[in-house]
Amino acid sequence: MTENFERPRESDAILGGQNTAPASAVVLGGLEGVKRRLASPDIEQQLTALKEAFNYGEAGLDLALQVWQEELGQLKWAAYPLLCQREEPKVKQALQDYIPYNFFQCIRTLEGHRDWVASVAISPDGQTIASGSYDKIIKLWYLSTGHFQRTLKGHSNSVRSICYSPDGLALVNSDGENIHVWNLQTKQLQTILKGHSKFVHSVCYNPDNLTIVSGSSDNSIKVWNLQTAEVIRTFKKHSNAVYSVCISPDGKTIVSGSKDNTSNDKTIKVWGLRSQNSPNLP
Repeated sequence: MTENFERPRESDAILGGQNTAPASAVVLGGLEGVKRRLASPDIEQQLTALKEAFNYGEAGLDLALQVWQEELGQLKWAAYPLLCQREEPKVKQALQDYIPYNFFQCIRTLEGHRDWVASVAISPDGQTIASGSYDKIIKLWYLSTGHFQRTLKGHSNSVRSICYSPDGLALVNSDGENIHVWNLQTKQLQTILKGHSKFVHSVCYNPDNLTIVSGSSDNSIKVWNLQTAEVIRTFKKHSNAVYSVCISPDGKTIVSGSKDNTSNDKTIKVWGLRSQNSPNLP
């Protein structure tokens, strides 16, 4: 027998009449009760009702979708992660058609650098922003408030690339021909990696937390062992400066980008670190 979700269940309280319920009252069961509380001016009642809607089968799911598609603000964003957990085709299709970036807005502006900001990064725990600038310093900011945290000094050149370690305990950045590794627990410079002969444009942590990759104007990519501060391997298949590098989540693949204003070489190369058939090994 199909359950009628419009009817209150045995444990539901029923509100008589059409008067608005007090904000603190627990009234009205069934899907009708969920709808009534979604219309409440109290956001806490709305959020509770939204979560409860998923207990009422197809009709409740349709109601949650309607809330997500038609509402704005806190209720809309509360519906989004709940719907992301669902496997129903109509939910997946609705999410696929949705472009959340339409609702982004600038919530704050951070000021403090004296020159161009060349690179920014968010810590893995989502608590801190790091910014690197042509003023030769790194600034750390609280993401939730935008308040300034501290400055990391000691660079001899502009900071053009910064990257957090996967565990969030360290930060690496390019500084001219060198790479700085910072211990974020002590806020002290841990080591300087030297090996490139020209400017380092990009640095990236390997997910193993033990190695990093760098790309430079010397046309090379270098893989570094952070424990020994030594170069493990150098790749030299680019004919021009390497402006960008990244590593796949499994740590087996490097992707690099090159650009030269005087030629037509604007290539991307994919490097298989552990492939027996890689043609890219030097």
